[in-house]
Amino acid sequence: MDDYILVSDENNISIISLTQENIEENDDIPRKLERIYSKLPNESIILDLSLLSNDITDIDIFEEFIIQAQEDNISLSVVVNDFKLHEKLIAKFSDLVINTNVDEAKDYLIMDAIERDIHNLSNEDSEN
Repeated sequence: MDDYILVSDENNISIISLTQENIEENDDIPRKLERIYSKLPNESIILDLSLLSNDITDIDIFEEFIIQAQEDNISLSVVVNDFKLHEKLIAKFSDLVINTNVDEAKDYLIMDAIERDIHNLSNEDSEN
């Protein structure tokens, strides 16, 4: 986790930024992401892939992380700048939220958290 940029902001959004060096120097990115994921306290995560070069074509290294987040009902946004990577992610995960920058992703996750809170409150009201 030490060589990844990982921050949690005031909105309780965890941001994991992968750099090109992370990919080139570590052949076990899925395990590393799994360890990071297990330590995250937040229900909102941004996986920032915008710092990667445009020649990353193997989305399998992110697949387990994305699947786990979806199974755990985590609000996830992936940030990509590369069109080919964007297309591959959408082809594999049709319901994945993809943004082009971290600020857009934060805005989405904040709105999603508000919608979840409203939904949870309305469910509580209907139970009472």
